[in-house]
Amino acid sequence: VRILNAVAADMQRTDLAQWQQIRILQNFRARFPEFAELTLLDNHGNPIASSSLEPPETPLPDHPDSVKIENAMISRFTLDEDLLPTAVAAVQLSDGDGWLVARLRLEQLWTRVDGIGVGTTGYALVVTNDGLLLAHGVKSMVARGESLREHPVLVAMRKDREPSAEYVSNDTAL
Repeated sequence: VRILNAVAADMQRTDLAQWQQIRILQNFRARFPEFAELTLLDNHGNPIASSSLEPPETPLPDHPDSVKIENAMISRFTLDEDLLPTAVAAVQLSDGDGWLVARLRLEQLWTRVDGIGVGTTGYALVVTNDGLLLAHGVKSMVARGESLREHPVLVAMRKDREPSAEYVSNDTAL
């Protein structure tokens, strides 16, 4: 999100020509491998400039499915056409005149997770709230899109997060 905000700061209020905007987006994409694509959109979702040589494919994250982290909207995590974990993040330009949208590459999670050992036989993994496996020592499990929704550890974690029946506020639904 911090890097996306830095790119957005370079793009706004500068009266850059389109080729200059494209160059900035391409430079950031080359420097930060987490970005598969960076695209500047107008307020109607039309592309203005993109780091992609092909027509840009990255839309704004769907509002109902997105999560807001700081000032960024982030889509649900999914697997892309190469069966690698991905998400879309977007920040609105501070002048309100458009959006900077990034299609994220999340396979760096794999190397981080691979380097984490728990005890002598334990392992780490990354999974979404709905059970989609994003990173695991066994890459084929991620590529198959295996769901860990019913994994005992995740079931226990969800159970621990549920509000107890003893304390229910007016805005909490069980």
